[in-house]
Amino acid sequence: VDVWSAACVMVEIFNRTAIFPGDGTELSQLEKIYSVLGTPNRQEWPGLVDMAWFELLRPTVKRKSVFFDKYISKLTPAAFELLSAMFQYDPAKRPTAAEALQHTYFTTEEPLPKQATELAEIEGDWHEFESKALRKENERRDREARKAVAKEPVREKEK
Repeated sequence: VDVWSAACVMVEIFNRTAIFPGDGTELSQLEKIYSVLGTPNRQEWPGLVDMAWFELLRPTVKRKSVFFDKYISKLTPAAFELLSAMFQYDPAKRPTAAEALQHTYFTTEEPLPKQATELAEIEGDWHEFESKALRKENERRDREARKAVAKEPVREKEK
């Protein structure tokens, strides 16, 4: 399980925006990560220098982490602690998925986890989700209607 990606999803759930919104290129993505978590160093991640292409992708500017300043007020203390652990640069220092699920965020913080059968009714604001689904359905119908019109034979006016 990719614990780093799970942490990205958790932040997006809390914040409603991506934590590292890149433009799709690896270099851009690294810059976005460094701008939030700071640049990695050999003390935090000894294996950093063994990474493929390390010398070519080495950050040119050393940045400090702004994760605390940016997210401490947006997350519960337990969520902040868990995410800080999940965003460790050194994969060996990150919790495993099983360890993350045993964290106090999941075991003691409200709302407590539930079994799927206990989720018969989910409350909340689904407007955006429902609107997007309706918009996609309407777009599909419009495409089908345009295709049908394009296939109709041209008729001459009746006299």
